[in-house]
Amino acid sequence: MTALESLIDKLGATELYTLTEDTRIYAELAAYAEVLQLVYDVLSELENECFIQTAEDFGLDAWCYICGIDRDNTDDDTCRERILLRTAVDVYDYKYDDIMFYVQSFGLDGSFTVDDAGRYTIFTSSETLTGVKKTGAEKVLKRIFPAETDVTIE
Repeated sequence: MTALESLIDKLGATELYTLTEDTRIYAELAAYAEVLQLVYDVLSELENECFIQTAEDFGLDAWCYICGIDRDNTDDDTCRERILLRTAVDVYDYKYDDIMFYVQSFGLDGSFTVDDAGRYTIFTSSETLTGVKKTGAEKVLKRIFPAETDVTIE
């Protein structure tokens, strides 16, 4: 049912209006119906874009920006998987394998060395990190570990 049909049904039931196509009230209802349909369409799109599982356009771009994912080189499904991984929190998130999985979602590959105090302190990359990639890796690691943990990249 269109917005116009819905309005006509509701107002027609009151029997206060003559709702034929040649009346001004019908013309006003048609104009209102167009605007209501536009608002409905905008809100429907916004609802779809707000949820990770249904986002396709600007919503997925926004989530990628928030999570630090390179949207240009990532397809939608992979992007959703990475966003869900980065926004998920449970009791297992602080085990070594889970931290490595999280780090790998940023495109970093390597290993951590645990010091005597039980903190992850040294990330040894499987490739040589320089320039922008090293700076990006440092930002990722600072995001993962608490401020009191000193993480260095080798």
